[in-house]
Amino acid sequence: MFKVLVVDDEENIREAISEFLENEGDYEVFLAEDGYRALEIFKAQPLDLVFMDVKMPGLDGIEVFHKMRQLKPEINVVIITGLPDEQSFDRALTVSEEVLQGFIAKPFKPADLRKCLQNVLAGNRHSTFQLTPGQLESLGQVTSASMKTVSQAFTQIIHKDTKIALQNVKAIPLSQISKPLEEPGVSSVGVLTKVSGDVNGTVFFLVSWPDGLVLTDLLQKAKPGTAKIFDEVSQAGLKSLGTVLSGVYLKTFSEQVNLSMRPEQSKLVFEHRNDVIKSIAQGLNTVWENEGEYLFTIETELSIINPAIKCWFLLIPTADSLKSVFRALRTFK
Repeated sequence: MFKVLVVDDEENIREAISEFLENEGDYEVFLAEDGYRALEIFKAQPLDLVFMDVKMPGLDGIEVFHKMRQLKPEINVVIITGLPDEQSFDRALTVSEEVLQGFIAKPFKPADLRKCLQNVLAGNRHSTFQLTPGQLESLGQVTSASMKTVSQAFTQIIHKDTKIALQNVKAIPLSQISKPLEEPGVSSVGVLTKVSGDVNGTVFFLVSWPDGLVLTDLLQKAKPGTAKIFDEVSQAGLKSLGTVLSGVYLKTFSEQVNLSMRPEQSKLVFEHRNDVIKSIAQGLNTVWENEGEYLFTIETELSIINPAIKCWFLLIPTADSLKSVFRALRTFK
């Protein structure tokens, strides 16, 4: 029988997890309404797993977590929190980078708990990190403003009387990206630009293979449908376009949050979108399968009208850089 401790100052959360565990399998469940009671139970029982809330009166979950680790370094702890404020966000992110077993965000569903348990019992880490509505809104505002500047630069570069529409600004965990832009096995065309300064990470300018050929025609002032392959000239043009637009994007974004975001070297890639993003996550020292969910991509879709082309900008900051952005946004406001 597995012994599980559930620590949360909200009675409904404690009861919900307890009921789930009792119905799910052979678990003996202990409940604690605060950190002090949690430590008492922890010292008295040979626990196998702890579900730990972050924000609680008295000792918060992060303090309790560290005290438990001092007493029993191998203890499996799953952090649970709704991340209602900046301090909780910072502290939860810090722990999620070092915790042995998991992180799960409120509100959660039985399926989330079931998946978490499966990962934990299999010896894997589990994460379902989420951003709050306020954080998503602030990112959307800054990103939308940045992309309007990018759209203006885009129009000037292609020298065509066309309309560029900004669509679908969103922030999603890297490990949850699954939307293909093309048929399986067919590559996307993209420009990767590393970012350094107060914010570190990667900017990814992306277009599907067919639309990349059309974009090549626009850059070369040719009739859409002319280009059949990406020759040296078209590759140089696409790389230059992606580099310039990424630079404009970073400059505008950094001015709004008052943080330095410098573009470094860029490279042109011909790979499936998901493969590229997976390699980016691994480049940020993240194990894709189990830890990618607390790294986010801030994704923006642009639509060019006449001819119809869709392209994407993805800003992928490190976890620490994302925290810096949110701190700056609050200061900026």
